[in-house]
Amino acid sequence: MRSVVGVVVALVATVPISACTATAPETVPSPVPRDASPTTVVHAFLDALNAHDVEAAKRLLSPEFEQRFESSADSWFTNIVSITNIEVGGPVPEVPEGNGMSGYQQGVQVLTHFDLEQRTVVSMHNGATSWGYMLARESDGDPWLIVSQGMG
Repeated sequence: MRSVVGVVVALVATVPISACTATAPETVPSPVPRDASPTTVVHAFLDALNAHDVEAAKRLLSPEFEQRFESSADSWFTNIVSITNIEVGGPVPEVPEGNGMSGYQQGVQVLTHFDLEQRTVVSMHNGATSWGYMLARESDGDPWLIVSQGMG
């Protein structure tokens, strides 16, 4: 009888551990290669936000955009609960003027759709979201960086 009670206690003791790990993000972002496409960069950025890997997300932003992004009242670095059902479109060439692209030689826009859940709803609603990202780089040999974002 003692061994059955021990097995039951051991099984019950593992349930809270399994329940805790089930809420963790399933995907851990991997490093993005220097020659990654704009679509890959945006998907990696959203994956990093969903995994709450702020450092991985920051590596995909221009320094100027990182400062603006981090200092917003509902920063995605601290306010995201989850980003799921991510769909990322192909890059659309843009003239690198305005939208954070000034000073760069090449620019594209990438549109996305995803389900957003935030801790606090401030400037965006939770649920199905269409959102766009502007990416830029100096030359073909440079990595694409996210320089701006907005309604898709």
